[in-house]
Order: sequence, then structure tokens, then C-alpha cells
Amino acid sequence: RMRLQRRQDAALFLQARVRSMQQQVQYHRVRGAVTKVSARLRGVEARRKLATRHFRACQVQAFVRGRQAQARIQREHNAAAHIAAAWKGFYYRHVVRFFQRATRAAALLRGYHTRQALRRHP
Repeated sequence: RMRLQRRQDAALFLQARVRSMQQQVQYHRVRGAVTKVSARLRGVEARRKLATRHFRACQVQAFVRGRQAQARIQREHNAAAHIAAAWKGFYYRHVVRFFQRATRAAALLRGYHTRQALRRHP
């Protein structure tokens, strides 16, 4: 009877040890799986955050480049207007006045010749 009790106790002890080892193995498997899943989720979140930052950086760059282009176009427009104004001033000061002077000279000569003709043939 004692032998039977000892065998049963030994079997119970052995079963408890085996169950404990199985639980430890299962725990380490689950812990490793949790670690892998959480690492993958962190990777997904990191990639999503990086993609969002990249997208926002591209938006900011596009905005800044647009504003710079607008400023450059405005400067070019102002420079073209300045050149046009300078040419218009030069044209009116020199070219138009030259024609006015030529017309005046022709009128003076015509008046002179008319007076000379009237003196000869009154």
C-alpha cells in the first residue's frame, strides 16, 4: 500500500513538474509572439509617421517654392515695367522731340521762303 502511495505521489510530482515546464514553454512562446507583434506594430506606426512627415514636408516645400516663384515673377514684372518706362521716356524725350524739331525747322524754312517770295513778288 505504501508503494502504491509512493508511486502515485511520484507520478503527481512528475506530472506537476512536466505541467510547469509546459507552462513555462507556452509562456515564453506567447511572450516571443507578443514581442514580435508589438515590434511589427511599432514598425507600421513608424513607417506611417515617416510617410506623413514626408508628405507634409513636400506640402511645405511646394508652398514655399510657390511663394518664391510668385515673388520672382513679381520682381521680373517690376523690372520689365521699369525698362518699358525708361524706353518710353527716352522715346518721348529724343525721338518724338526730334520729329517735332524737324517739323519746326521745316515750318521755319517754309515761312522764310514764303516771306522771300513775297518780297520779290509783292
